[in-house]
This record gives sequence, C-alpha cells and structure tokens, in this order.
Amino acid sequence: MTVLRRESGCERLPLIVLSAVSGVVGLSLLTRRRYVAVRGAAALAVAAILWAWGAAQYPAMLVGSLTVDQAASQPAVLSACLIALACGAVLLIPALWLLYGTFQRAHTGDASNMHGHTSPQ
Repeated sequence: MTVLRRESGCERLPLIVLSAVSGVVGLSLLTRRRYVAVRGAAALAVAAILWAWGAAQYPAMLVGSLTVDQAASQPAVLSACLIALACGAVLLIPALWLLYGTFQRAHTGDASNMHGHTSPQ
C-alpha cells in the first residue's frame, strides 16, 4: 500500500483566498449591476476553488489507491489525444463563433417586419 505524503496546506491557501476574494468582488459587482464583470468574477472563483481541490488531492487521483504517476498514460496515447483535441477545436471554434455572431447580431428594421408582417405604404 502506498503511503501518501500530506502537505501543510500552505500551497493551496492562495487559491482558496483567490476564490473567496473573487466571490466577494462578484457580489459587490452584482450590487452595482455590472453583470458582465460578475460572470468573470464568478468564473474565477469557481476555477480557483477547483484548482485548490486538485492541489489538496495531489498526488492522489483516487485517495489511497492511485497516484498521478500510476494513472498517467503512454506518450503515444497522450499525443493522439492532443491531436484529436486540436482537430476538434479547429472544427468547433469557428462553428461556435458563427453561432454566437448569428444570434448577437443587431436586428435591422422595425418590429413589424420581424414576424412576417409588412408595414402599410
């Protein structure tokens, strides 16, 4: 059985503090109705707490039974996964960009033309 080394917790404390500060900043931005900035603060808070959780578990993947080194795959498999990820990104990113642009485009014309009605002339 592998004995896991436990750290003092100091290496993940900055991530926890970053998450807490981001949460407070997000709440203050919310009271000021800065909704776009709130999204960024919330995303940072969630990302920081997830990184802190991962740092707390390191080097264990499954506590008590599997470490990161034991779970690592062969270099050929990792290369194939990265190539597949890059090919998927080449297809997906332009499609998402087009989709976002289609629905965020400003509508031209008046409201009566949007539902197939024509305005009297």
